[in-house]
Amino acid sequence: MNKELTQAESKNLRLSFTKYISALILFGSNGVVASFINLPSYQIIMLRLGLGFAIIGSIALIKNSLKGIIKNRKDIFFVAHSGVFMGISFLFQYEAYDRIGISLTCIIYCLGPIFIVIVSQFIFRESMNLKKVMCLTAVTFGAIFTGGLSIEKGADALGIICAVACALSYAGMIISNKKNKSVQGFSNTTIQLFSAFITVLIYNLIRQAVSGSFNLNISRSDILPILLLGVLNTGIGCYLYFVGIIKIPAQTVAVCDYLEPMTGIFFSALILHETIGPEKIIGAVLILSGTFFWNVNLQQLHLIKPIKIIHVKTNKQYYVGKQKVHKE
Repeated sequence: MNKELTQAESKNLRLSFTKYISALILFGSNGVVASFINLPSYQIIMLRLGLGFAIIGSIALIKNSLKGIIKNRKDIFFVAHSGVFMGISFLFQYEAYDRIGISLTCIIYCLGPIFIVIVSQFIFRESMNLKKVMCLTAVTFGAIFTGGLSIEKGADALGIICAVACALSYAGMIISNKKNKSVQGFSNTTIQLFSAFITVLIYNLIRQAVSGSFNLNISRSDILPILLLGVLNTGIGCYLYFVGIIKIPAQTVAVCDYLEPMTGIFFSALILHETIGPEKIIGAVLILSGTFFWNVNLQQLHLIKPIKIIHVKTNKQYYVGKQKVHKE
């Protein structure tokens, strides 16, 4: 009986992991798919979020996931606030795509989790240790290699700023959502996408009002990539992501999330033929190494082994180096 239960759990875990990795690959292709749409970046984002919200919102209504969430008004505020940051992050991200390319934007985007760590020291009073300081140093030098050196070689400085602003907005999105304690799952995603869509919609209306034109010229060649980006990459992608991570350990999610920007770099080099110079490779290695070791427990990777100590008088054995001292 236990053996059958273990096999069932193992099968469910593999299925969850497949959904999660599929979502990351879809997210990594966002920039490449968007490059085939002949519309301004802010209109692409509006269409993407609108279609994504329609898909996720429909699923949430079918599953009755929104029932009773109105009671948690404070947490709804934090989730909605997180959605505003999501919309702003997308606006900066796609502008960076246009100015400096997908690969460099994806590398700088990896700074987002590090910004979260820095802000968390003040908001959540989270502690720092030597490993975190070393990882933060590696990521900082990685940012210098990818961003600073690229500017010296003629990259668009405003594009670099947009990529950094995208990472900062991503940090704001995560920190706002972290303050939420009760709104989870589909209800969380639905509120976030709706808030992000409204944010980008308002930006579109203001921008078009200033320019004096309200044109949304979608050609036949734009329809397929718009549907792919909105329905598949955003709607179904978010569904696979949030369903998949439920049964996956948090540490695994933290590490594997960096598959998304690396997938973006791979697709941009393979399909769009973007060049990746040596400074970008060095920067990417530093950023990914820093973020990987930040999120991984070195003891679980067996890179740091517990030290065995034998008490002279009692002859008892102690293992120091684990989270708690283990006696034998």
